[in-house]
Amino acid sequence: MLKIIICEKDKTSANAMHSTLAGIIRGARYDARIELTTIRPEDALAAREKIADVSMLILEAVYSASEMTGAELGLLLRRKYLSDYLVFSTERAEYLQTLLRGNIFPAAILIKPFEAEELAEIMGNIYTDYTTRGWAPDFVSFSIGVDIYRLPSDKVLYFESLEKKIYIHTRNQRFGYYDSLNDIERRYDALFVRCHKSYLVNKKKIMSVQFSKMTITLDTGIEIPISRTYRPNIKEF
Repeated sequence: MLKIIICEKDKTSANAMHSTLAGIIRGARYDARIELTTIRPEDALAAREKIADVSMLILEAVYSASEMTGAELGLLLRRKYLSDYLVFSTERAEYLQTLLRGNIFPAAILIKPFEAEELAEIMGNIYTDYTTRGWAPDFVSFSIGVDIYRLPSDKVLYFESLEKKIYIHTRNQRFGYYDSLNDIERRYDALFVRCHKSYLVNKKKIMSVQFSKMTITLDTGIEIPISRTYRPNIKEF
């Protein structure tokens, strides 16, 4: 199911967007649901944290209930959720260049006032892409400072949590950045399995599991510990 968050500039706009989009979803019988309609960017961020899969967010360029701009919200979302569909809906044409520059990568931009058919076309394109791309992401995304990086998921051996940082290990590189292993697990649970409070392992890289030693051996020969808490995860895998 494609989950959607609407974050509009005011209550009138939020209600109108919700009503129009809900009608499109019902009419097309999409397997989609509006999780939250709000006028506060902070609420949108909190709601997105609770969604494990790729999501669609409809955002404004400016907000009456927050000092955060749509560009700032979009950048925060894009740094953490590289595969999300970010749609901007605004009447402020002067903000277009800001939304298109940098690393926001909007899926679409609607200029208000717009016709319901325009939103329906965008929703249709996004839904088609969502249902045909497959559940497992091809890339793992992360940010270091203001820069966003993407690694092919099959290059990643495991994630390690160490001294308040996350480290991505490949065969010959290690990348350190700030994130939560719990959040990473939710985002990439189709590809990685949690075996320890400090480790998340690529399922395709597991060569063998030794419960007698409580270790996982990867195809590189690296051994990763299994803790009692996460042993059931490995048994199910």
